[in-house]
Amino acid sequence: MKNIIKGLMAIVALAAMSLSCTNAMNGDDSTISSAEVLKRIKSGKVVTLERKTITGDLDLTQIGTNSGAGDFTPVYVECELNFLGCTFEGELKGYVAGGGVKGAYCVFERNVCFDGCTFQKGVSMAQADYRGRFTFTQCTVGGATDFCGNHFAQSATFTKSIFHSDVRFISSTFGGRTTFVGAVFDKGFNLQFCRFADITMFADASFKGYVDMSRAYAAAQYDFVNAKFRGPVTVCDAVFVSGLRFCNTLFEQRLELTGNTFVGALDLRGADLEAEVSLSKNVCVVSPLVEITKGKDFAVEENGNKLVQSSEFNIVNK
Repeated sequence: MKNIIKGLMAIVALAAMSLSCTNAMNGDDSTISSAEVLKRIKSGKVVTLERKTITGDLDLTQIGTNSGAGDFTPVYVECELNFLGCTFEGELKGYVAGGGVKGAYCVFERNVCFDGCTFQKGVSMAQADYRGRFTFTQCTVGGATDFCGNHFAQSATFTKSIFHSDVRFISSTFGGRTTFVGAVFDKGFNLQFCRFADITMFADASFKGYVDMSRAYAAAQYDFVNAKFRGPVTVCDAVFVSGLRFCNTLFEQRLELTGNTFVGALDLRGADLEAEVSLSKNVCVVSPLVEITKGKDFAVEENGNKLVQSSEFNIVNK
């Protein structure tokens, strides 16, 4: 009987060893190096990694060859990328600065997806060109996030992602629908000089630091319904073709709207204004929809705002 038991135990041990070897050969180990990830991307086949811990900085510019000191060279990523529930221990990079060194930026030919991922450090993807859909949903980023100068040809989705440090999209262009619904920004959020071709949604988003949307251009609906702003908000010299909606939105610090053009209505119905609001030198094609349920009156600069179709702002403070 003892010999039978010993025999069964030996069989189980051998089976376990065999399974372990098989998993290792199939790449099922929970940890993968950034070098191995780059190797898979270079193969040109679809890359899908699920619940992996990626060690080291993942520098996507390394899949190409850069030439010309100080020049910016496009590095083409030709395969679809899917990172699902992964943890990035190092920084995610898709940009190398020029100026005496070989500069490079990434061009993504196919869809790129980061869903439920954790970035323990930052994300540096300045100047990237996304020709497919870009998804960055339910992710958590510990370090600074840089998407400056990006071009999103199709939809860009950042739903329910959490950013613990500054986030910058300065001078980026969004060709498809853009969604930040339910996203959380613990520090600054910068959208200066951005251009939005389609609907942009920030509903239920939370902004704990400053927000700057100066000199932005939005060709379609721009919506912050039910959003919460804990820090100051600045919107200067921007253009909103289909209006700007702050319905049922909380502002705990100063809201500044200066020198903007509102072709569609500026909608502040149901807004909770806990601090000063400055509305000056704006051009409003239609009369703003302003029904303040709580908070302070507007500080409207006399003769500073121009209304094309109405002689007054019709502000109602309830």
